[in-house]
Amino acid sequence: MARRAALALLLLRVQVKVTTETNLVSKQSQVPPGPESCGPDEYWSAGHCCKLCPAGSFVEEHCRSHHTRGKCTPCDRGTFTAHANGLDSCNVCATCSENEQMVAECTSTRDRTCQCQTGRFYRPPGGLEFCSRCSKCPRGSVVLKKCNATADTVCGLAGPGGRHRWCVIGSFLTFLVIMIVTYIYARKREEKGCWVA
Repeated sequence: MARRAALALLLLRVQVKVTTETNLVSKQSQVPPGPESCGPDEYWSAGHCCKLCPAGSFVEEHCRSHHTRGKCTPCDRGTFTAHANGLDSCNVCATCSENEQMVAECTSTRDRTCQCQTGRFYRPPGGLEFCSRCSKCPRGSVVLKKCNATADTVCGLAGPGGRHRWCVIGSFLTFLVIMIVTYIYARKREEKGCWVA
């Protein structure tokens, strides 16, 4: 009899546990999904997780059911989207300023790329203009690094080895000239027979 009571009690306990778990599952399924339920290739719109449109297009119409794609439309000329997206329009392509030159044209998946023209370099925002004229080195200094589209000229003093080198070269040339003049003078005196033995 005690066994039957224990068995009945065990069955009652299992039934209560199954009923409780079933109620929890049904309550969870009643909770509407939110943006956190969207995958990495989806975006949230009007209560649905919609698939992203590919790069080079935008969302013209959002999806009407979960995990589907709405209507994607290619970007018009002069606009782009670089990545898969849920945008309502494409981005307008950048324009190069008067001191810039175009490096790469805008496509439906990439913005236009500009860089400073020759003789100018990019100066971070905060200056008067983004592409400033390259600096010239002051007298007495030398160019250590030429100006380019991303960095100004780097100037420095001529190293001590540079000045010393010119002194050595100058001394050698002076010695050479003296030797040549002495040789020519000696040859002329020899031709005249002015040497006394």
